[in-house]
Amino acid sequence: MSLVDKIKEVIIPEGSIGIWWLGQAGFIIKMSSDEVIIIDVYLSDCCERIHGFKRITQSPLKAEELEGSLVIVTHAHYDHFDIDSVPIFMDKPDIKLAGPESVINESLKLGINRAKLILLQEGKEIGFKKFKLLPVYSDHGNLAPDALGFILDFNYFKLYFTGDTAYRPEKMKLAIQNKPEIIILPINGKFDNLTPVQAAKLAKDVKAKVSIPCHFWTFIEHNGNPLAFSKALKKYTPGCESKILSVGEGFIYP
Repeated sequence: MSLVDKIKEVIIPEGSIGIWWLGQAGFIIKMSSDEVIIIDVYLSDCCERIHGFKRITQSPLKAEELEGSLVIVTHAHYDHFDIDSVPIFMDKPDIKLAGPESVINESLKLGINRAKLILLQEGKEIGFKKFKLLPVYSDHGNLAPDALGFILDFNYFKLYFTGDTAYRPEKMKLAIQNKPEIIILPINGKFDNLTPVQAAKLAKDVKAKVSIPCHFWTFIEHNGNPLAFSKALKKYTPGCESKILSVGEGFIYP
C-alpha cells in the first residue's frame, strides 16, 4: 500500500489533524474533513540535476500520487518548490497553490493556470472553509528575500510552519503572539537556517507544546542533527515535546 493510500485510510477525529513528514521540509496535513494540505514537498531529484545535491534518503511517494486541496510553498528554492513535481500534481482538478510572489512567478513559468495560484503576503490572512492561513515573517537572507513562514489556525489550535529562516525573534512577533501549539522548523544551521539551539529557543519563544524538526538528512550539503535539537529542547523548553519523525511517518495531534 502506498503512503497516500495509508493516509487516506487514517480517520482524523474532529478537533485533530494528522501530520506526515515527507522528508526535507515537506509535509502532508490531513483534517477530520479529509481535506489535505501539502507543504514544501520535494519529491524528485531536480536538486541533483540542477545543483549537484544528491538525495541520500528516498522520496516516500511520487508526484502523480499526491492529492490535496491546497499546496503551500514558502519560497522558490527547488527543495521546497520542486519544478519537476509541481506541474504533475498541479495538473489535477480542484487543487490550488499558495506562495509568495517568487513562487507565483515560477509557477506561471511552468504553465500553471493563474486561477489556481494564491499570492501570500506577510500579515495578510486568508480564510478557507476549515482553517485560516496567516503568512508571517521569515528571514532566509539574500537566498530568498520574499520567503515566508505561516500560521495555520484550525480553530482548536494553531500550527506554525517557520519555513527556512534564521533566528529573528524581534521580527517574529506576529508568530510569537499567536502562541501556536505546534511548531515545524528547520534545524540544519546552514544556508541562513536555524541551528538546533536556535530552533529550541524559537520553540520556547512561541510556547509550543510540540516541536517537529525538519530540513535534515536529505542532502549531505545541508547538515542537521535531530539529537542535538532534542537535547537543546530539553534544556531551553522542557515542557515541549520533540517529535522526531522518520520519512513517511505521521501522527495525530492532539
